[in-house]
Amino acid sequence: FRYSTPAGDTTWKATTANAAADTISDTGVAVATNTRYRLRIKMVTAALAEFYINGALVASISPTMPAAAAPCILEAAALNTVAGTARNFRLRKVYVDAL
Repeated sequence: FRYSTPAGDTTWKATTANAAADTISDTGVAVATNTRYRLRIKMVTAALAEFYINGALVASISPTMPAAAAPCILEAAALNTVAGTARNFRLRKVYVDAL
């Protein structure tokens, strides 16, 4: 998921990225201050990722997945680009299920 004020975002973006191509899909879910969001990505198949916000399906992307033997990386980042302001971020319950 991405929300970037320097990029002009006003809504959450569903994103997939790899060396071959990046895909960005607008979820239509506006970002509000003092609001908690539950962001979930579900790999339905090797060729379909579903993105959920607060339990609602907001985007589906067909990502270009790496070969089965290639390493995959889970990355989470928060960057505050507004000088002199404070932001609170909490990241919890990060897990990967293998079904």
